[in-house]
Amino acid sequence: MDRTKIIVPVDFTPASDMAVRFALLIAQKTAHSLMLVHLLSTDTPPSEKASAENRLAEMADKTTRESGITAQALCAGGTIFNDLPKLTNRHDHLMMVIGTHGIHGLKQKLFGADMLKVVRKIRIPVLIVQEGSNPAGPLNPIVLPIGGHRDFKNIVEATGAVAGWFGSAVHIYSVLKPGEEYSAKTRENILQAEQYFEQQHIPYQRVEEEVTLFSVGYARQTIQYARKISGGLISIMSVTTEEHFYFAQPDKESLINNEQGIPVLCTSDLVTC
Repeated sequence: MDRTKIIVPVDFTPASDMAVRFALLIAQKTAHSLMLVHLLSTDTPPSEKASAENRLAEMADKTTRESGITAQALCAGGTIFNDLPKLTNRHDHLMMVIGTHGIHGLKQKLFGADMLKVVRKIRIPVLIVQEGSNPAGPLNPIVLPIGGHRDFKNIVEATGAVAGWFGSAVHIYSVLKPGEEYSAKTRENILQAEQYFEQQHIPYQRVEEEVTLFSVGYARQTIQYARKISGGLISIMSVTTEEHFYFAQPDKESLINNEQGIPVLCTSDLVTC
């Protein structure tokens, strides 16, 4: 990944404050700057717009002073669903770090499916954190659930980048239900991940568990495993696969909104690492 900035959407809530803290952790490892972005609707009164601009500028200045890492401020008109992806994709950014209030939603109503709708439009990796996430804990180890995604290399490479920055180990994880077999694409993705981490000298282990929790999908057991190993990050593709289409969407929502506040790294099939 050869990019210049880490973009952080800001809505002046504790969740977006947490996103800034995680973005700084990454910036310290990568020597990249931050761009704090606040979106305003087109009918925002001038006084409210000026107040938001001043508040964001002060936030950027304070971040720069206290961390020594350059933070720029950008107030723009538009919606988080349509204009944030456009803004992100036309600039040269390393990653987006965005905060969500988990199961309680976000000020801009970004929760669950809505967050996924945004992430799927973005061409760079997106780190989703919660107000209750722990910035003092390292993003280590990383749990990488395996699936039959067409562009699985995107999440493998993004996971590898984070692992390299933080010295993280990766757990290539899957749950196998009785009578179930992996698809040819899933087996291909497992091999692809193992080969990539070996080539990049990233420590990893392959973990396959039998079903221990009754559920339609795999999110509950994946979160349970991540908690058991004190996982610092879960990496997922934001898009669904045909083989698991009927439960993949709620599974991904559950992972993003996990009650442990474990950060989630997402990539779409648009990513160009």
